[in-house]
Amino acid sequence: MTHYDRIIFLDVDVLVIKPLDELFHLPPVPIAAPIAYWLDPPKFTSAFLVIQPQRTLFDALVAKIDETMNNNGFDMDLLNDFFRHDLKSNERYVFPEIIVLPGYFLTLSPHLGKEKVKWNGAKRQHPALSPFLDTYLLHNSTYVVHFSGGPKPWSLSESSSSQMAQKLNYYQKYNLEFLNEFREISKSRGQK
Repeated sequence: MTHYDRIIFLDVDVLVIKPLDELFHLPPVPIAAPIAYWLDPPKFTSAFLVIQPQRTLFDALVAKIDETMNNNGFDMDLLNDFFRHDLKSNERYVFPEIIVLPGYFLTLSPHLGKEKVKWNGAKRQHPALSPFLDTYLLHNSTYVVHFSGGPKPWSLSESSSSQMAQKLNYYQKYNLEFLNEFREISKSRGQK
């Protein structure tokens, strides 16, 4: 896709809730991506990428795929390993050729279903509570909701989606919105 100046890539299980146009005007870097705020050590997510297509970069990444897969890695691991520059200690990271966007550009859907969110991953030394993870503030800041950790919206039955409509919190609201959009697209393509 090198005939494009910039591409925004989104995983299929996301819902865009704010315009992303401003991302086409970022400074010229190969990749911009939100920080994966739920991970420790820091990484950027591959579920939402702003890409400046370059053939040489594409070829270099393709050459690393087998190595990443042999280490049980995924696309996110490939990109983070490729762009990470270790300093003198393995505990510090810099991403000099990319722009790391704030975490609220991509919010995990389960984090919109609670009033306050804490998480304590296996590698995280201390439980983390970020100030923007107040549900109301997060809802107002989020650009893209990523449906992770739980049923995908398209897996919900008619009865569960109608029950959901009666007691909507942000998480359920976005699940229902995605489901309705998914059904409309499926109808227009002649699918059930």
